Amino acid sequence: MTVIRVAKVVSVLVLACLCASVAVPGAQAAADDVTGTWSFVMETPGGTRTADATFKVDGKTVTGTWGPEKTDVKGTFADNALELSFPIQSENGPGTLGIKAKLANNELTGTWTFQEYGGALKATRTTAK
Repeated sequence: MTVIRVAKVVSVLVLACLCASVAVPGAQAAADDVTGTWSFVMETPGGTRTADATFKVDGKTVTGTWGPEKTDVKGTFADNALELSFPIQSENGPGTLGIKAKLANNELTGTWTFQEYGGALKATRTTAK
């Protein structure tokens, strides 16, 4: 009789561990979004450019700031893909900066466009949510 009780207790503990390890829908997505501060490195025809950005995600909507001017940014984040498009003033004049990047291993990699220019980018998270 004692062996049966021990087997039941072990079964309940194993089941509890299995249930605890199953992801709650949406919980992983919240942990893997782009909320936080990022350091961007962009390859340009004139050399490497850097910018810091801070993002907040609400559903699929991304808001935040870009660069030392704290330019307001808006975009989307869905399926680990970040897309931003926002006006900035650069040494080449005004224009719209576009960013398309994928999140993997806590890094963003992708491309940027501005006026007739474009190139690769990489960003690392400097502070979390």
